Amino acid sequence: MDLFNPRSVIIYRPDLQSRWQRYLYRSLAVIGWVIWFYLWVPLLTLAAWTAGGITVHSTMFEQGGLWDFYEFLRRTSELIFVLCGGLILWALYNHYRFRCRERRQPRPPVTLAAIADYAGLPEQTLRAAQGMRRAVVLHDAAGRIAAIQQAWVGDRKQEHTAAA
Repeated sequence: MDLFNPRSVIIYRPDLQSRWQRYLYRSLAVIGWVIWFYLWVPLLTLAAWTAGGITVHSTMFEQGGLWDFYEFLRRTSELIFVLCGGLILWALYNHYRFRCRERRQPRPPVTLAAIADYAGLPEQTLRAAQGMRRAVVLHDAAGRIAAIQQAWVGDRKQEHTAAA
């Protein structure tokens, strides 16, 4: 093997390397390049800040943009004061209108009679359904409750054995 011939070194002969060696060396090279670029980040950040500072200096001081900036701040602060004043006036109006009275009240609890009336069922059926541990609710074609039946634990086992 000729050591001075660059083609005889294994790095120039990827066919002599196994697949995992090629992947390992490529991965190490990528990691090295990532670290190298990461080390340049502070310098790139400094360059970006310098470019931004030059742009701000040129725009604000050399081109007279500072006065435009002051005008923008004045108009923005006027708008903020107008909006805040409108919100304060609205709050005062509501304060004087309601005079610290709490108008929000909790909803009354729903009674069994109201539920029975809404569902279209007798109260006895609903009272019995509330006492059931398991219930089967049957609906008609329109989606209304047609009947409520009690389900037993044994019925469930029978349904599973019948379906299997």
